Amino acid sequence: MRVVFLGFAHLPYEERIRCMQKPALEEVGCEVFIISACMDGYNGDKVCSFDSAGMTKPQAIYRVCEYLRGISPDIIICDNPVAILAAQKYKKSLSGRRDLKLYYDVTDFYPGKTNLYGLGFLKKTIKRVILSALNFYSGFLVDGFIFGEYYKSKFFKRYFGKKKSVCTPYYPDLKFFKPESEKKTDFSVWNMLYCGRFTEDKGFFAVLDVMSLCAIGSPDKVFNLNIITGYAESGSPDFSSLPGNLRINILEYLPFEDFCHKLSDNDMFFDLRVNDRHNTRCLPIKIFYYMAVGKPVVYSNLRAIRNGIPEIDEVGILVGDDVLETAKAVSELLADESRYCNMCNRAVELSRDKYNWQEIKSDFVRFVIE
Repeated sequence: MRVVFLGFAHLPYEERIRCMQKPALEEVGCEVFIISACMDGYNGDKVCSFDSAGMTKPQAIYRVCEYLRGISPDIIICDNPVAILAAQKYKKSLSGRRDLKLYYDVTDFYPGKTNLYGLGFLKKTIKRVILSALNFYSGFLVDGFIFGEYYKSKFFKRYFGKKKSVCTPYYPDLKFFKPESEKKTDFSVWNMLYCGRFTEDKGFFAVLDVMSLCAIGSPDKVFNLNIITGYAESGSPDFSSLPGNLRINILEYLPFEDFCHKLSDNDMFFDLRVNDRHNTRCLPIKIFYYMAVGKPVVYSNLRAIRNGIPEIDEVGILVGDDVLETAKAVSELLADESRYCNMCNRAVELSRDKYNWQEIKSDFVRFVIE
């Protein structure tokens, strides 16, 4: 059985596909290919990629169909409506000679914030209507749905509830993470991690303000704020006015495997993205990676987190947009060694027993091949 992951929204080395879904299908004898229209020059064994940014949609779809004709797949797993249109065009070219299955792996809202960014009210409204109609039409074309989280499944379950579907959340494969690290013994030095852009929407400046307040309130402690970002080349914020006991370390993005191993070097993880209508319904994928290394998290109080991780208060802190209140909550946790260690232990337990890829892998494989 030949399976193609077709992406118009994901890079060819997207870790969820490359490190989990693809190997799981190969284990049961499938031949798996990846086609990505998001990046040029990443071609390799069973990987075809090109950059469609300078192409019209018909040109990109034609290019994808050429790749599909060379592979002749039995199943195509698409990541957005444009990918579904390309897969459907290829399917129609077969003139009904094959029972080709199309599946929609719903990983984001469509249209989402990025689709409508920078548009005026009228243009935004028109584009939203068009893309929403395209999303609805895509539901008719596919044979089933792969959902990663609750809120992104609601639309399709409402209108296409009779079609087959499976829910496989963004849980990590624990083999990529170090075993449970040594217990923290030095509570005078804290290594914190923020991963993302230097933007208000992603919550970077809120993290910086919270860490500054924590450092001012605990002059006897040293705080290292480690930042993993691929956007430092576009300009870094001014860190010159920070407290002396708050140190900033800007790190480059690492390959996925190295990134997972480096996470255990940190004591706490921050993600204070803006809690707007879009973000509150999106379950952050990295929260499961952070839990896998057994360290507490500090996140915005998103509805998707409470829905996807009912035990979140046992492994971290969900906060509002008041940085003073957030800094107070973080400082209280840092001062309570017993509570901190309990959160670490609980995160390890939950990752091992519930929030890991091995617990849901068979559901994914069964859905695809049966």
